[in-house]
Amino acid sequence: MLEKEGANLPFPPELAHGQVHYNRGLKADDNTSIIPDLSFVFVANNDSPDPICPVICQITFNTGFEAAQKEVQSLAKANPSIIMAIIVAIHEVPASYHSTSSFNNTFTPEPLTTGGHTWYSIKTVSYHIWLKDFDGQLNVDADAGDHYASYISPGNEGCEKVEALFVLGLTEVKKSIVSFCKAIICEMDSPPDLTPLISHKTALPISMKSFDGDILRGIKLTGYYRYDSWFTKEFHKGKCHHVEEEQTMRRPRRV
Repeated sequence: MLEKEGANLPFPPELAHGQVHYNRGLKADDNTSIIPDLSFVFVANNDSPDPICPVICQITFNTGFEAAQKEVQSLAKANPSIIMAIIVAIHEVPASYHSTSSFNNTFTPEPLTTGGHTWYSIKTVSYHIWLKDFDGQLNVDADAGDHYASYISPGNEGCEKVEALFVLGLTEVKKSIVSFCKAIICEMDSPPDLTPLISHKTALPISMKSFDGDILRGIKLTGYYRYDSWFTKEFHKGKCHHVEEEQTMRRPRRV
């Protein structure tokens, strides 16, 4: 989505270039560096003005969501060009099997642990999107509304709001790129035409619900049956079946 509606926008290539980066460090508000999983950076070909980074994205597991929020907030404070921030959070639960109690014949969920390792399986994936508010601030503590939306997949609620906010965010990203290009051409004698960029209609290439099928397959692949299949194929196949001794011993020949 960011490739199509960001780096591949119809801007004059002689002015600047945009690129989606993976694991590229950005300055934080405490003079350190934080590496977002994904960032969209737009750079002028003549190195003036300074590059802009309209979008950042972090991918985390449920235990690291608050830490990802703090990183996003720190990056937003240190990089005013950030307009939209996204966190994709993968929620896991311990994979379990049902053990039978010999006392009352009941079934109790028990965590799957092998060699000290507890197996986990994916439960859901949640998408969180923040935009700058009317004061020009990106606040990760904002309530759901005009500047924050979330959606849990697989599911049916919240997808439309996230998609609408995503489209709004991409529209604001396009506006920032237009302003960036105008800053480059302000002193040019023969500036290129920005009409194709300005008139470009932002839209999502695909629906976010289209990812539900992939997530459902991921849930199945990390579920109990995946462990059970591994155990059967990789462990049991190496075991020797018991054979009765008299079948393996050579019988004496009769004289």
